[in-house]
Amino acid sequence: MRGAMVSPGVVAQLLVILIVVLTACTQPKSVLSAENDGALGQWCRAMVFFVHLASCALSAGAQLWVTFFAGVINWHSLPRHQFGCIQSKLFPPYFRFVSGLSLLAVATFHFYKPLSVCTGSDMLQAVSLYVALLASLLNQWVLEPYTTELMFETHKLEKEKGLGGAVGRFDHRVMTDKRYWKQKCRFCKCHMVSVFVNIASFGATCFHLWHLGLRLERL
Repeated sequence: MRGAMVSPGVVAQLLVILIVVLTACTQPKSVLSAENDGALGQWCRAMVFFVHLASCALSAGAQLWVTFFAGVINWHSLPRHQFGCIQSKLFPPYFRFVSGLSLLAVATFHFYKPLSVCTGSDMLQAVSLYVALLASLLNQWVLEPYTTELMFETHKLEKEKGLGGAVGRFDHRVMTDKRYWKQKCRFCKCHMVSVFVNIASFGATCFHLWHLGLRLERL
């Protein structure tokens, strides 16, 4: 399986996640509390809030564009195998980008709301941010590499029949090889799980943005 080796980037991500979680669990109070009410404290709070909002908004925007626009447009515009090749180049940096932003959102949230001071509403928001992070990491580390590997194996069988050069779907009934259908079934299942996990991450991020939007009433 491609990507089975643990890369330095994955190790770095795991270390940062571990630091964030340990900080959230052991920090007795917010480092951005009102006690630090000088000019520097106000500037730090404003900067953390800005980074948190920007990371959530950028993550949701990237997920919206890639999931509902870029993929659909490319599917209806490019030959199937070319479309698959482009997706295989697009998805790894996309999932790394979303995972990084989700991790940044979790970290900045806990700067202001460590677990020791979280209320029930705060815990719900923390859960939504962790869901978004874990879902994007699952796609980045497991589902995307495996799905891409299955896709290229499926393309190889299609090329043997001279297929894959047309735009959009083709009549799969011309494929009588049982190996192909077994491979196609595995790919479709893995692809659907990856799509579902990606949408779960997007939904969790939007849920938190909705919460932030409601707080605008206090301005």
